[in-house]
Amino acid sequence: MEDLFQKLKRKSRKSSSTSSEVDNRPSEYKRSKLDLSEEDCGIDEVHSLLEMAEDVLPKLDIVLKKLEAMETKLDNLGCHVKKVDAKVNALTTKVETLEATTRNAMKSIE
Repeated sequence: MEDLFQKLKRKSRKSSSTSSEVDNRPSEYKRSKLDLSEEDCGIDEVHSLLEMAEDVLPKLDIVLKKLEAMETKLDNLGCHVKKVDAKVNALTTKVETLEATTRNAMKSIE
């Protein structure tokens, strides 16, 4: 949290140009000057957004834990489905073999 506030703090910058130099940058690259009330409003908005984010984080942690639990259950279910599928395939093979043997036996009896 402290790191976040450090990032939001304004850095003090020294001007490398003198007042006699001309700024040749296009106007869209020049920094617009805000008056103090607009800047304070922005800081208040940032702080309120940070507080909202702090309120949401515990809820997101709960959701994440529930999703992780559900993922584990789905993984287990997938393993069970694979086992059942393998058993069904094995039984299908046995039934086909039994049917073929029964047909051969019926043909030899006739």
